[in-house]
Parts: sequence; C-alpha cells; structure tokens
Amino acid sequence: MGEIRNNPESSPEPEPEREPQSAPENPEIKTENEPSPEAIEKIMAKVQDINEKGTAYHALRRNWAEPALKNGLLGQEWDKREEHKFDANEWGRQVHKTKDSFVHFNIVGRGTDLEDFDENRLVANNGQKAEIGMSTWVRYAGHDRIAIIFDLTGYTELTPRNRPQKTLNKTFRVADPEFVDETKDVLATATAEEKQLRPDTEYGFVLSHRVAPRLFRGIVFQAAREKTEEEVQKQFQIIKANYEDSVRTGHAARFNVGEFNEKKTLEYIRLHKVKDENPQPKLQELIALISEINKNKPEQILPIYDVYGNLLWPKQMSHNEVKQFVAERDAKKQEK
Repeated sequence: MGEIRNNPESSPEPEPEREPQSAPENPEIKTENEPSPEAIEKIMAKVQDINEKGTAYHALRRNWAEPALKNGLLGQEWDKREEHKFDANEWGRQVHKTKDSFVHFNIVGRGTDLEDFDENRLVANNGQKAEIGMSTWVRYAGHDRIAIIFDLTGYTELTPRNRPQKTLNKTFRVADPEFVDETKDVLATATAEEKQLRPDTEYGFVLSHRVAPRLFRGIVFQAAREKTEEEVQKQFQIIKANYEDSVRTGHAARFNVGEFNEKKTLEYIRLHKVKDENPQPKLQELIALISEINKNKPEQILPIYDVYGNLLWPKQMSHNEVKQFVAERDAKKQEK
C-alpha cells in the first residue's frame, strides 16, 4: 500500500508561505449578482471564527471546487488519488458495492505538527495565519488550494486503525499511521480530553462516506500564480548554490545526494506556484461559482474567508471583527 496522505495527491513542496495579512486585501468586493439582503442574512448566520477548536475542514485544489460544491465531498477508496473525478451516480454505485470510501480531513485544535511551528516564521505585519492556513494541505499556496469547512455533528469517532476497512456511515477516525489498533487499550481508560488524539495534519482523519453540501459552513480561500522567469532563476541559483555548498562541505556525499540535475530542478521550481498578490479575479470566480450552483438554494451559499481568518465575502471583516460579530450574534440567540 502506498503512503497514506491527508488528500489523495502527492506530498507538497517543503517551503510554506510566510507572508500573513492582517486584513482583507480588497475591501470592496462586488459581483454582478449580489445576494439579496435575505440571502446575506442566511450567509452571515454561518459566519464563524475559523480558528475555533473542533472546526472540521477538507483541503482541495481550487479547480476541484465545482464538483465538491455540487456533489459534496465524495469519499474515495483508501489508495485512490483522483478525488472528485467521478460523477455522483458512479460514486454511489462504488460506495454501495465496496463500502470502502473515505473523505480525508482535519480538525482545528487536533493537529500535533502545528505545535512545532516557530512563531517568528508565521507572524509578520501584525497578522497570523489561522490554524487552517498553517495545516499541511492548505499552507502550500503552490498547489492553489481552498478548504471547505463542514459540520462534523452527527459523526461518531471510532478507534484509530492503521488501514480502515469497510466502515459504518457517519463515522470518522484518525488516519495517522502513528495511531494503530493498540490505541484502543489506552482509550478504554482515557478521559474525554485524553481521547482527543492529535494526528499530524499530513494524515489527519478520515470519515465515511460523504459530506453533503448541506453540511458545508464556509470556504477558506487563497490564490496562487505562476512564477515569473526572474523568480524561477533566482530560486534556481539559490538551490544550486546550496547544492555546491553541500558538495564542498561533504554533506552531499555523506547523505548520498546525487548529481545536480538542472533540467529537473527548473521543472520543479516552475511546477510550484507562489502567492498571488492580486487574488481578486479568482475570488470573483469562486463567488460566481457558489452563487450559480446554489441559485435555487440560497441557504447553502457559503461565506468565504482568507487563511488569516478574515471574512472576505459577503461582507469584509478582520479576524477580530469576525470573533466579535460571532460573540454578539450568539449572545443574542441565548437571550431569546
């Protein structure tokens, strides 16, 4: 069996984005078909602090948003890597036949690898990425990803297994290979807090078998662009200089590093994108897509955030303003 990943794709490049923003970059976002006041009210009812512990989210490539928003997050067989490639009918037949279908996701507050981050690497310009933005499958802007936040209520957490077999619907478990069947002996006597196992966000959790669009609560958005040739050459020279230095110091020989391949290095550099300083067009595309798919279901239109927790649409709020809005909204609900 191949290595288990938190999304059915190859592992991301090793360097994360490190340029936080403390507020939305484009405060005036207008679309051709603005939601009605009633629709905006329904969208704002879903607004939350995306850094709230227990928030479930699934990362996927931005160009996979359409099938996910239409059909939901469709679980794949454990070793599959082509997510969201089949239509809903084919997916239904496959699940009915194999009962082996898993959606990979993560939960805010339960990602152990995030504890190891150096704060100085993540904080700049008085802003900090929310945990979703720092997780393995979201922080690599080179893969042009978004994350869909969804409601995990109604799913039951099961004992971790090294490779889940045919499982019950509406269940989830840790997918990190560090946690295997032996964990059940520990869980039998653990407190509720101790049962909150914290996997590496590269592996995260898996659930069976599908997350329906009605359970979606929001989208975390980021945009990437192709590198300019100047950026490609600059990165190439850095990598080449590091290689030459490792040869000079003997590290290359000690760690069995092969010869420097210029062609493959350039291909690798060009393959991975960088943060798009003008995300507005791609954000507009996403807003239009959400609006079109849910034109007859306004209750399913989703708020959009950036990776720093700022609300981008349908209104613009900083992360702190979002937290204040949520606190006041929830307080009013309790008063009623």
